Amino acid sequence: MSKKPGRAFLLVTKGSPHGQRESFSISKERYSIGRAWEAHRPDLAFVSAYISRNHAEITMVNDGYAITDHSKHGTAVNGMLLNKNEPYPLNHGDTIDLAGSEVVLSFFIETCPDETLPWPHQKETDIVLDEAKREVLIAGRPIELTGNLYALFRLLYRNRGSAVDSLTIKRTVWPERCQEAGSPLVGDEEVIVLVKRLRENWGKMGH
Repeated sequence: MSKKPGRAFLLVTKGSPHGQRESFSISKERYSIGRAWEAHRPDLAFVSAYISRNHAEITMVNDGYAITDHSKHGTAVNGMLLNKNEPYPLNHGDTIDLAGSEVVLSFFIETCPDETLPWPHQKETDIVLDEAKREVLIAGRPIELTGNLYALFRLLYRNRGSAVDSLTIKRTVWPERCQEAGSPLVGDEEVIVLVKRLRENWGKMGH
């Protein structure tokens, strides 16, 4: 018996009327993407005339997700144009382009709500954090981390060798969004996106 896939969501990089980096949870087994028109309302709607009313559909398939193009102007995943009406598997971190990048989305799967970011495999002496200067040095090179990225890095640095759960990340990185009871108004998808961005920064360093 196949297991149910982790909760997935889409992050808008480009596409009116939605703001950049606005996220949408895929909460149905069949999730439609398209252009709103009169009474027609897809699950994720855009306004561009180049987006078909039923442009694409994301479906749960066995233990994962797939996307199917139903459009006039095409759907691409990681730059590869899909064959029309043929499901194509989606993986965590894939980029979805609709109608020649008229709309750009990122696809993420929450495999584990408490997944934490592993510490990179450098010697501890290779990584220096000067909290007074808010400066990060890796192998002697300064790395620019600001805002939430710096807050996440500092949390992981202080707890290197230990697991850091998502609730601790939320409370530390977004303290201004904590309620009186201490439960932050931060979605799991925001944590996943921030972790991905920090991983990408480490990737650029060759680690």
